[in-house]
Amino acid sequence: LIINISPTLIEMFSSRNSVEAELNLRRSRRETYIEPLCCKNQEDMKDFKAFMSNFYRTIYKRKKECDSICEKYPDTVGKYYKELVLPETLSYEDFWQRYFYRCGSLPTKQPQQIQKEPSNSRRSMMMNMKNKSKNDILQSVRRLFSL
Repeated sequence: LIINISPTLIEMFSSRNSVEAELNLRRSRRETYIEPLCCKNQEDMKDFKAFMSNFYRTIYKRKKECDSICEKYPDTVGKYYKELVLPETLSYEDFWQRYFYRCGSLPTKQPQQIQKEPSNSRRSMMMNMKNKSKNDILQSVRRLFSL
């Protein structure tokens, strides 16, 4: 049985692995949780304000999600939650605000989602990925999250 996998598809999954590696690194850094958030430039201020507004509207409705994240990542998120929030060194809101801003929602696609897209969208997405290197994608993610 011979399976033909396009280089673009391999690169796309490889870049997703790079994003996951970056997220794992952020989860493992104490600074992710203790460094206050700040918006460094005016271009990002609108998105930053939208994030903050949405965060405060939804954080208490997301308690189960937060508990689930602590359980899913016990050696990183769970550990820092126990070290910083439970003894009240850091507020619950500040901890999750910093986590979700820095680690919460990077644009990654699951393989199932990719397969469900119409072929024109998939082709367009693959062409965009083809024109970017892994380092370009990683740099974009780092700029987005100010690392």
